[in-house]
Amino acid sequence: MGKYFAVFVVQLIILARASLQSEEISEKTIEELQSYLDDYDKLIGENEDKLKKLEWEWELEIKNFDFNEEKTNVNNQFTDLQNQLTECQNNQTKKQSIIRNFLIKFMKLIDDKAKEIQNLQSNITDADLKLRECSDISKISFEIFNLKSAQTQMEEQITKLNIKVHSNENQHRDFQDRSSEIEPLTQKISKMESQLKQTENTIQSLIVKTQSNLPESCAWRDGIQFIQVAGANPFEVLCNNVVFGVGWLIIQQRIDGKVAFNRNWADYKKGFGDFHSDFFLGLEKLHRITNAQPHELFIRLTDPNNVQFFAHYDHFKIGNEANGYSLEVLENYTGNAGDAMTENKFQTFKTDDHGNSYQNYCPNGYSGGWWFPSYSCGRSNLNGQYDNKAFYNMFWDRNVRPRLLQTVYMAIRPRPARP
Repeated sequence: MGKYFAVFVVQLIILARASLQSEEISEKTIEELQSYLDDYDKLIGENEDKLKKLEWEWELEIKNFDFNEEKTNVNNQFTDLQNQLTECQNNQTKKQSIIRNFLIKFMKLIDDKAKEIQNLQSNITDADLKLRECSDISKISFEIFNLKSAQTQMEEQITKLNIKVHSNENQHRDFQDRSSEIEPLTQKISKMESQLKQTENTIQSLIVKTQSNLPESCAWRDGIQFIQVAGANPFEVLCNNVVFGVGWLIIQQRIDGKVAFNRNWADYKKGFGDFHSDFFLGLEKLHRITNAQPHELFIRLTDPNNVQFFAHYDHFKIGNEANGYSLEVLENYTGNAGDAMTENKFQTFKTDDHGNSYQNYCPNGYSGGWWFPSYSCGRSNLNGQYDNKAFYNMFWDRNVRPRLLQTVYMAIRPRPARP
C-alpha cells in the first residue's frame, strides 16, 4: 500500500509542478488537491488497519493448526498403503506358487498318461506278435491235451477191467471173455502214444524255429519283446524307440520307488522288478548282450523340478561272473549331467553279500549294488534308495553338484559301426 501512495505523491508533485509552471493553478485547486490527499491518507490508514487484522488472524490460525496430528494422519495413511501393497505382493506370490504347482502336477499327469498309453500299445503289439507266433503251437497243444485226455480215459478203463479180473477167481472165465476187449484198447493206446511223441517233436521243432527267428537287440522294436543272444535262452526285455530313439534297450529303470534295490548278489545276477515300474535287467543278461556285440550306454536323469540331464558313453561292456561282472569298457563321455561314472571303469559289481567287509561297506551304506570304486564309494549310485530326501539315495555326480533324482533310465543299444 505504501508503494502505491508514493507513486501517487510523485505523480501529484509532477502535476503540481506542471500546474505551477503553467501558472494555471488556482488556490481553489490546491485546496481540492489537499482534500484529495487527506482522503487518501484516511483510506490508507483504514487499509493498513485491515491488513494488520488479517496478519493477526493468519498468525492465530497458524498457531492453532496441529502439524503433528496431520503428520500422524499422513504417516498412518502411508503405512496402510504399504500394508496393502505387501498383501497384494503376498497374494501374487501365492497365486504364482499355486499356478506353478498346478503346472507341475498337470505335466506329471500328462507324462503318466503318456506312459500308460505307451504301455498299452506295447502290450497290444506284444500280444499280437505272440498270438501270430504261437497260433500253430496252441493248436498242437490242444491236440496233445485231447490225446492225453483220451489216453487217461483208456487207462482208467483198463484199470477198471483189471480190478474186475482180479476181484474174484470165479470170474476167470469172464476175464478170458474180456481179454479180447483189452487187446484193442492196448493197441489204441500204443498208437496214441506214438502220435503224442510225434506231436511233441513237432512242437520242439517249432520252438527251435521260433528261437532262431528272434532278434539280438531292440532294433526297430518297442515295448516288451523277446530277444536271443549267444549263450543264453530267449528272454524278455523292454525296448524304447519313442523316448530315446531307435534301438534302445532299457537295462535299469527308477520311476516310482515300488521296487526295493537293496538286493543280494543272486538277485542282481538274475535281475528283478517290473517293466511297468522299477527294475534291473540282470548282470548275466548284461554280460551276454554287451559281449555279443559292442554297445553304447545312455543315462537320462530327472530331478524333482522335472529338469532333465543326460550322460552318454559310446562304448559299454560288462565282464562275466568269474570277473565279478566288472565294468570292462566305459569310454568317451558326452552330456550335461557330468561324468560321474568313468572312475568306476574296471571295478567289479559289489553287493552287501559279495566281497570282503571293506567292499561291502558301500552297498550296505548306500542301500544298493553298484560298480563302486575300490578306494571310495564314488560319485554315482543309481541303485540307491528311491527317496530324494535321504542322504543315501540314488545320486549322480554328488561331489560336483548335489542333485536329487526323481527318475532314472539306463539304456543300451548296439554301437554304430566306426570307420
